[in-house]
Amino acid sequence: MTLDAATANSFLVLSDDLRSVQCGNICHNPREGPERFTYLACVLGTPCFSFGRCYWEVEGEKGKELALGVCKESVSRKEKSSLSPELGFWIISMKGDAIFPSSFPQTRISASPVGIFLDVWMKEIKFFDVRNDALVYRHSHFSSLEPLHLFFCPKQPRECDSSALLSLCP
Repeated sequence: MTLDAATANSFLVLSDDLRSVQCGNICHNPREGPERFTYLACVLGTPCFSFGRCYWEVEGEKGKELALGVCKESVSRKEKSSLSPELGFWIISMKGDAIFPSSFPQTRISASPVGIFLDVWMKEIKFFDVRNDALVYRHSHFSSLEPLHLFFCPKQPRECDSSALLSLCP
C-alpha cells in the first residue's frame, strides 16, 4: 500500500517512498489533473479494493487534527464537500488525543496508531486501537458497487501551525 501522488492536493507533501503525507504552507504541484483533490487537503491510497479483505495501520501525530478511512473511487475531487458516508466517505477524525467517528452523535475514543480493516464482501470497515487490540468504531452495511481507496486528510495548517504527519505503518 502506498499513497497515490496523482490524487494528492497541491498543498500536500508526500514522502519519497509514498508512505507518509503532511500538509505544507505552499503549493507544491500546481498542475491540475482529473484525479487530484482541489479543495480538500486529501490523498488516496493505492491500490484500490473491489473485493476481498485488507488490513493496514496508520500512525498519526499525537495532538494533531486529521481524518482517515476509505472512500469510493468516484468521490468528488473538484468541489468542497463533507466527508460523510452519504457522499462515499467512511472515515474517523482524530482531534487531539481522541477519535471521532463520522456519525452522530459523535463519541470520543482514544487511540493511535489506528488499524483499519476493510471487508468488501461483508460491507464493513472497522477501526482498531492497535496498542490495546480493541475495536474503536465500525461502519457496517456501507453501499458501494465501485472500488474503494484508503483516504488520508491531514488538517490544513493555520498560519505558523504545522499539520499532522500521517504514515502507513510498515
